[in-house]
Amino acid sequence: MLPAWFSGVAWATQSGPARHVSSVRITEAITRYTLDATSIDGLRSQFHHDLHLPRGKAGTHARTRSDIAIAYEVDGSAAGCRLRHLEVRLDIVVTLPEWAPGEAVPDWQYARWKRTLAALERHEATHRANARAAAEEVRVRIVAIGPQPDCSSARSMASRVLRKTMLKYEMRDRRYDARTRNGTAEGVEL
Repeated sequence: MLPAWFSGVAWATQSGPARHVSSVRITEAITRYTLDATSIDGLRSQFHHDLHLPRGKAGTHARTRSDIAIAYEVDGSAAGCRLRHLEVRLDIVVTLPEWAPGEAVPDWQYARWKRTLAALERHEATHRANARAAAEEVRVRIVAIGPQPDCSSARSMASRVLRKTMLKYEMRDRRYDARTRNGTAEGVEL
């Protein structure tokens, strides 16, 4: 499990004849919301209704939000324009529940919660892995952009690669959630 706040450089590479340096920087944060039910039935009710997410995603117990941005320099000459010194920035924020029952609960209820939470954390870890894969694919595909007739074209190509790749991985996440019923098929169930 990640600490509450994690930041670091995932990787950096040099490629191509001009030794194009590129990197992916990843920042991850975990936030928690509290479920304060005093029984498994109350917990089940809160678990299904307390996380308020945009666009009517009712029944979602946790969320992994990722944002990818790119930064680079342009190198224009009479021969065209190339992108160089690419940095792909990936910010990931995971929202997870925690249970604070406020009073002693039977051991079996707490054990059941721990199993559910562990399954939920594994489910969200897959979303994090998808975000990391998307960032790396963005890096690889933008580095592969060859010289363009002008710097405006080079920038447009980079933006198009970013949008297409983000859409691809967003669809991958949606299919994963549909296949697992938002983790229910993986044990996210009280």
